[in-house]
Amino acid sequence: MQPLQAPPVEKKVLKVNLRGREHGYYSNLMSQVDVKAEGKVGGKEAVTFFKSSGLSVDKLKEIWVIAS
Repeated sequence: MQPLQAPPVEKKVLKVNLRGREHGYYSNLMSQVDVKAEGKVGGKEAVTFFKSSGLSVDKLKEIWVIAS
């Protein structure tokens, strides 16, 4: 008997249009977290970055749900 597998989850791509200064600001934040310049942020890096924000754990959980 084979173990049950969950059906594949369709990931939605969120497109955000940033303007001049916004693009620079968020690009800078991304470069601080994505030190290997892979274009993505792993769980460990995200946790460290989010914890440095000073937000409550509950707010960080909400952000993580949206971001992932």
